Amino acid sequence: MDNLIEFKKLPKFTTFPSYEVTIELKRFKNNLDYYINELNLQIEPDFQRGHIWTELQQIRFIEFWIKGGAVLPLMANHTRWKGDMFSGEFVLVDGLQRYNAITKFINNEFKIFEEYFFKNIIGYRRVTINFMINQLKTRKEVLKWYIELNDGGTPHTQEEIEKVKKLLIKESEQL
Repeated sequence: MDNLIEFKKLPKFTTFPSYEVTIELKRFKNNLDYYINELNLQIEPDFQRGHIWTELQQIRFIEFWIKGGAVLPLMANHTRWKGDMFSGEFVLVDGLQRYNAITKFINNEFKIFEEYFFKNIIGYRRVTINFMINQLKTRKEVLKWYIELNDGGTPHTQEEIEKVKKLLIKESEQL
């Protein structure tokens, strides 16, 4: 007979953030600058993997987001969020690549849809990203949470994406 276990006895996720704010694209820089400059948010703590998205990946992310695609939230931890927000460690745990892409777009470092800088876009519809803040007390808990958020999954290879693009071209030709 197979090993059986009650669902409630399976391992649980460390914890999910208790604070969430929705940030509009046009207010992203001001909101994050406040967190960075006033609350000492560390964008690149030592456990982050650094800048790995190419400019093309950043452009594709922004285009996806602008078109209305759902994006994952930025996840941070502040050890004293519900207490003294001006003390304690405040770190970005997940979302560095999204943060970098949005920041570079807002700073007009690349164009989207091959021709538009951020400064060229007027009349925004509501384009938002959620910013979630957890309140784990120890670095050990934060590192465990980082692993839970980032362990697993397999990114698509360029060949896999090209295969689907060719299928799309083939479908377009049949119309």
